[in-house]
Amino acid sequence: TAAPAMATSADHERLSPGAAKEVCVRVRGVLKTYATRRDPAGGSGRALPRCKRGVPAPVLHAVQDLSLDLVRGEIFALLGANGAGKTTTVRLLTSGGQTAGKILYDLGTGDGRRQLDISDPSERTVIRRSLGVCPQHDILWNACTPREHLHLYARLKGLGGAAAVGAAVTGLLEQILPAVHALRDRPPPARGSEA
Repeated sequence: TAAPAMATSADHERLSPGAAKEVCVRVRGVLKTYATRRDPAGGSGRALPRCKRGVPAPVLHAVQDLSLDLVRGEIFALLGANGAGKTTTVRLLTSGGQTAGKILYDLGTGDGRRQLDISDPSERTVIRRSLGVCPQHDILWNACTPREHLHLYARLKGLGGAAAVGAAVTGLLEQILPAVHALRDRPPPARGSEA
């Protein structure tokens, strides 16, 4: 079956009339494919015979001809069935790596509203500083302390060198810890009562 048609900028204006919308991310004709030894039609997921030398492997289209605009100040969510390409799309929006197409960010960087390309490693660093993603599941590791988590995510966001990140993390912990201690020190609710 054919993939459903993606909404265009004209569709967005029709559905949300009013003040002009400031597009901050433009995705145009994005394609992401993977070579696979699995049946590209999905089927039973059975492995295909090994490809002969010089014969290309079957191709899986994880994302095909994706075009959309993301508007500043609005929340964007991806919904779909398992295997629909949601995770791949988020990975492309945050890291690039598309097979074809363009993903451009207009961050209002003060240099004439230059559009930044997520596929360019130097521009990707600038983009990631202003990009936030809320994953479906918590991404916390039991082996890490709260300080280590904050330090890791601050560095991933490119928030500065070790000294600046360390000071920011300490400041956040000083703000958060009193509330955590207050919750910990509160007696548990009596049996049979609601919290």
